This record gives sequence, C-alpha cells and structure tokens, in this order.
Amino acid sequence: MTAEILPSGMAMTGNPILVKVTASGEKYVQVCVKHDNKEIFSTSGIPDTNGNIEFRIDEVLKMLLTSRIVESADLLVALPEMTTNYSVIVRGQSGTTVTLSGECFTGGASKSELRKFVDVNILETFKILNRNGNFFLTTRTQSDLIPMRESEIYPLYFIHPDGIIHVEDSSGNAITLPIGTARKPYALNLPVIRKQFLEAGTLSNYFRIFVDDICACRVVLIPAVDADDRYLVQFKNSYGAYERIEIMGTPTLESKYDNTNAQYTGYDEDIHDFSSSTKKVKATKVIKVHTGYKTPEEINFINDLLSSDDVQLLTMNADVFKVLVSAQKVEQKLLQSVAPDSIQLNIQFVDSESYNIPGMIGNVLANRIFSIHFDQTFN
Repeated sequence: MTAEILPSGMAMTGNPILVKVTASGEKYVQVCVKHDNKEIFSTSGIPDTNGNIEFRIDEVLKMLLTSRIVESADLLVALPEMTTNYSVIVRGQSGTTVTLSGECFTGGASKSELRKFVDVNILETFKILNRNGNFFLTTRTQSDLIPMRESEIYPLYFIHPDGIIHVEDSSGNAITLPIGTARKPYALNLPVIRKQFLEAGTLSNYFRIFVDDICACRVVLIPAVDADDRYLVQFKNSYGAYERIEIMGTPTLESKYDNTNAQYTGYDEDIHDFSSSTKKVKATKVIKVHTGYKTPEEINFINDLLSSDDVQLLTMNADVFKVLVSAQKVEQKLLQSVAPDSIQLNIQFVDSESYNIPGMIGNVLANRIFSIHFDQTFN
C-alpha cells in the first residue's frame, strides 16, 4: 500500500488537499488526521477496482488556521497561526499502515492558476519560497516592484525564506531584520522600518528587500492623490494576509430602512377598537463612493477586496467599522482597455440601527488625511 499528500510540500487550505492512496487487495482504507498528536478527523472508504482511493482533508485543516491584523512595533512579527504541520495515518484492512506528514497555509490560489501548473506546487515554486522574486503575500501585484500609496503602507506578510533579510532605502542605508525560522509566517513591519529610516535622517519612498545578497523585490510608496474625500479600507486578501487600499471620491451616505413587518394592528383601549401601530424601524447605512482612477492591476486588487470575507473601514479616530463591500459591472471594467478606470463601490455597514443620536465625539467619517505627518489636531 502506498499513499501521498497532494500537493506536496506546503499546501493552501483554500484549495483541494488530497490524500491519494493505492491499496490493491485492501477491502477498505481508513485515514486519520492528527494535529499536535491529537486525532482531529477520521474517515474510511472502499478503493475502486484498481485499488485507488482519494480523501480530501483541506476543510478539516482550514479550521486549524487563522490570520490576524498586525499591531506591533517590532521590525519582524511572527504569525504562527497562519501555518501548521500535521500528520496523516493511512491504515488498510489488513493492518498495513503508512504515516505521512504535511504543511498547510491559510488562503487559496485561483483555479485558473492551478490548472496552469497541475504537477507543480505553484505556492512554493513561484511565490513563498522564491528567493529571487516577490515572495510577499500581497495581491497588489506579482511583479518584483510592489507599488502602494503612502496612506496604504502596512506590514507585508510572508513565509520566511532560508536566509537573512535586510531592507535598504533609496540612500543605501540598510536595516537587517531579526533572524526568522525558514518556512514560518511573519510580517515585515514596513511602517516601523520607514520610521527608523526617518529617525536616521532619510524619508524614503523606495525600499529594496534582500535575502542574503539577492535583491528579491522592491517596494515603492506613491504619494497620495489630492482629494476632498478619502477612505481607508482594510481587508483580508486571498492569501489570508491583511492589506489596505485607499478609496477616493465624493461619497454619498444612504440610509436604508427596513419597513418589512414594521406596521401591525394593535388594540387601542381609548377607542375600544383596533388601530395601526408601528415598531421601531432599523436602518442600514451604505456609503456609495467611486474608487478614483485605478490601473488594471489596481482594479484586480479591488477584485480581491470584493471577494474578501473580512473587510473594515478605518478612520483617523482609530474607529474600525466592519463593512460589506460590493460593486457593479466589475467584470466589464476588468475586460476594458489598459487605461485607468474608476469603479463605484457600495460600502455597507454590517450593523443595523434602530436608535440614532448625534455623535458624541464628532463625525468619525469626516474627511481625514491618513499620514503620520498630520496629527489629530490637523484633522
């Protein structure tokens, strides 16, 4: 009896993870998945006439993983909850046993990418363990030049390659990160690194990321566009890493009132008869705003935002609003020419309110400039 885990190496729990077994002569096969020496899943099945059988375990492994927002002053932040090791014990009816071990990682790749490389673990080969390219878990770009606006600067998540990482600014000054463990998840705290360069006398908008002596990729900070209104949206991308995107344009705030079943007939004792009454009506607030002109690559980034299951609207008052983001005609926009384009987004607050009072600490959604160079007094 033989068995293997596919894909081999580090696999993403958002895509199928299979235990493929060849067990000629076995009447049935049992599979047991263990984590931290504890059994978390067990199943069995009957091989086909050729003795082959497959089991999917990605949904089980997905429950072991999570990701979090980075709030730290460290240069390198460990994120152990994004990956884990596990073992699989395959046992045949005859008593034959095969033990396998595997690694898994939160997130998933698109089906179109998986079809291109059926026999290759694209995650390891082209992304996370690629010392010669963009190994960061960002969906902004796959290019080795990572652009982001100054207002969007945020720690970059990655799986640590085998080597020492250091960051070099535009003046040639360098900061060496603490030594990390290979194949484990971390975040490169870019805002803290930029601040350290600033304290040393250099305000840099360009950084080169080295693994040992190899320049793997570069990060360029683009000045924020002058706009009367801007919002900052934070979301969990397809890799399970958090990123930020700035939304600009004149917004409209719409309150949707749910009047369903709000009116009812009640007995009025004053007139000894029935009359119409109403319950308090809940309202859901929706911000409609255009993204401002975006390049095709930025529109693809917005497409990842629209498919995210964790999105927050951030304010300079340190308020965080959980929201649902949707858009119309995104498919049409993505298929247009390479010229910059704008998309209207609907940002809906998840909380429905039936009580409305004036803000006690000001308008948290008022215009703000998201930069460390403008303090609360300015805003």
